[in-house]
Amino acid sequence: MLGLKIIGALIGIALLLFLGVGTVLYLLQKKFIFYPTKLNADYSFPLLPGHEEVWLDKSPGNELHGLYFKAEQDKGLILFFHGNAGALDKWGHAAAPFLDLGYSVFIYDFRTYGKSGGELSQKRLLDDSLLAYQWALEKYPNSKIGLVGRSLGTGMASWLAKEKEAAFLLLETPYTSLLDMASITFGWFPLRYLLKYRLDNFANLSETRLPTYIIHGTKDLLIPYRMAEKLATLGPELITIENAGHNNIPDFEKYHESIRQILSAHI
Repeated sequence: MLGLKIIGALIGIALLLFLGVGTVLYLLQKKFIFYPTKLNADYSFPLLPGHEEVWLDKSPGNELHGLYFKAEQDKGLILFFHGNAGALDKWGHAAAPFLDLGYSVFIYDFRTYGKSGGELSQKRLLDDSLLAYQWALEKYPNSKIGLVGRSLGTGMASWLAKEKEAAFLLLETPYTSLLDMASITFGWFPLRYLLKYRLDNFANLSETRLPTYIIHGTKDLLIPYRMAEKLATLGPELITIENAGHNNIPDFEKYHESIRQILSAHI
């Protein structure tokens, strides 16, 4: 009888722990996914010459801020969706490889990042990608707009690619879905009932008609290379960079040669 009581108590403790972990994951999932850096409103981006600050939304408390880099040749526009950490003071440098090839770049900070305000949500992330696209259309025809996402930003880029027309879609270090990413660490938990952020590259790519490319490194320790391989089964061209990690693919010459070929083929 005592043994049954002990077993019952252990089951109760295990259940409480399970529910406790589930509550923490649900309430704090934003902190596990997003790592924003805030910038003062008067920050001037001194290390990023040649930029123009753009406000997609200027309503108080809901600002949406971006940087527009206009190339001298201006062959077209790259609409770039950055990763989950930092802000434009660092991500602005991602424009350089495209500018060097004569293509202008627009990058914006997600809500709560940099000078952008408001609250993060799945709906906001997708709605804001549409705002950025509409801004781009005011300056360029859709045939001159390329969609490029890096890491977290691939989810917005691929979603936009299935909703709107553009010259091409390029996903750099993409995941199959945020649910798959969360399952790497918490695979024993019923995450599909808890996850509020459902960015899903696999589902989006199954619906897009745009020419699509994937660039991924074999030594990526954050987003496994196997996820790129799975996405490639849907038809995109997979460009593999041997020995590249998650954050250093622009350090490899193959990255620069690949984007040169993609851009020249489509814009």
